[in-house]
Amino acid sequence: MFSLYNAIGKGLNILGSFDLITPLWGILQGLYYRTHYGPGYTFLIRWDLLDGVSANDVKRLLERHGVKTWGLLVHLNTMMISVPKRQAAWASYLLRRHNIPVENPITNTTSSAKKNRRRTGRDLPRTPRPAGWLDRLNAFVDKLDALLP
Repeated sequence: MFSLYNAIGKGLNILGSFDLITPLWGILQGLYYRTHYGPGYTFLIRWDLLDGVSANDVKRLLERHGVKTWGLLVHLNTMMISVPKRQAAWASYLLRRHNIPVENPITNTTSSAKKNRRRTGRDLPRTPRPAGWLDRLNAFVDKLDALLP
């Protein structure tokens, strides 16, 4: 009798993973958000290591810090959440900062953030300024000083 219950439980686990509505909803959300926010990046988060943190808590954390999210899906031990690619480095930093176990973190977030930032006047290379009248006067005085004993 026990093995029958075991077999039924395993069968329900297998059949329960064939949910078609949730992936289709995720695909539709992905198409919609891709047209509005550009390409996205999907984080894979270890669901079994999230000590008491729900999927909605992770979503609220990212949205509270200005990261747009979509495609929240939990399957077996993995939670998937998508963000715009331009915000992925910031989202990865937030998840790492709050000790959320991400299976596919973005590495080297500081250099990618520096690479994508806008250059300001301080970052542009300096060019030597042309010699002004004061520089020419100082050069003339130096030459006179060298000629005089």
